[in-house]
Amino acid sequence: LPICFPVTIEKYRPLYKRQTYLKEVEQLIGSETPLAELWSMYCEFKKDKVKKSTYDYLVVTIGDRVRALAINNVYDAELIKSILLSQTTEQMAERVLVKLSALFDWCMTKKVIKADFNPYPAVIKEFRSEIKEKVETEPRPLSNKEIELLFEKMSVKYHNLIKFCLMVGCRPSEAIGIAWEDANLQEGYMILGRTLIVTGK
Repeated sequence: LPICFPVTIEKYRPLYKRQTYLKEVEQLIGSETPLAELWSMYCEFKKDKVKKSTYDYLVVTIGDRVRALAINNVYDAELIKSILLSQTTEQMAERVLVKLSALFDWCMTKKVIKADFNPYPAVIKEFRSEIKEKVETEPRPLSNKEIELLFEKMSVKYHNLIKFCLMVGCRPSEAIGIAWEDANLQEGYMILGRTLIVTGK
């Protein structure tokens, strides 16, 4: 029997390099997929690879900001930055941009989107430079003298709690409601929101 060899090497290419596969991916997902949908796919991928607190942070804290963007074009990092700044603080905007940069890398790796480079690192670098150049006076609810008086009047056992509340800007009930699962020491963030009210006679 004659041996027939394929005319092209298409069938021997890795799946993600085959034209038919790329076409199917483009039809299924493509560049017009809403950003929030891409973020949901990314979170699902990370679900079994990170701690529950990190997963909750991605889905809830960052996810709420991503869903509020209501934008389809994941490539337009500059526009996304502008929208974020109109909706939230500079600190939160930077966190979301960093996570979207990770999303973009993941999308390129998984061939979900087609791109030659990730546009987010350059936007993040410029954004951080702009923040650094700003000279702003941060609001001070208490003067240095008032803080000194506060520590004088309060028992020493509460000093660390007071310092934490002043530095973070949270309520005492939020501070004492923090559990270990709310803190991510690797990525340097803490989730606030759980409160604990202690009543006594």
